[in-house]
Amino acid sequence: MSTIYNFHEEVATIDAVASGDILLIFDTSSGRTKQCTVDQLTTAESGAVTTVTFVTGATGFDTDSASVTTSAGAATNSKMAGTITTDTSTLVGQGAVLALTITNTLVTVGDIIMATLDNGTNTTGIPVLSRVHAGAGVMNFSIYNAATTATNAFGGTFVVNYVLFKK
Repeated sequence: MSTIYNFHEEVATIDAVASGDILLIFDTSSGRTKQCTVDQLTTAESGAVTTVTFVTGATGFDTDSASVTTSAGAATNSKMAGTITTDTSTLVGQGAVLALTITNTLVTVGDIIMATLDNGTNTTGIPVLSRVHAGAGVMNFSIYNAATTATNAFGGTFVVNYVLFKK
């Protein structure tokens, strides 16, 4: 299995990386983090600055992503990144939680999921992404309604964007 390095903090020079290991490098020209191996890039040093050029096969996270819409709070999205749009069948009121269960065969216990929550068509309530959990083949998200009055139930869809990092 390849090792994934955070180049800025874990590896001082590219010479310390084995041939099959995976690098996550921020590409300033595209504004994306790219995944590549040492064989897929070249370097040129000028003083204290190392310039990295992607040769072939380096990809951003968006190349392995997909969008899904839940049905009764569940969906399948076996991608490293994605967009989940909730259905409107489970609208929750003040102090309640909307639970989402997303089957993802790439997820294992202990993986790291970074997620954001946006209103889709929802305009009411106070939505808070209160739980993000990586299980064996499943991702769980909880959207809590922090509204202070009972009349502020959720009234539409939400959009959860996520990126999965293998631990």
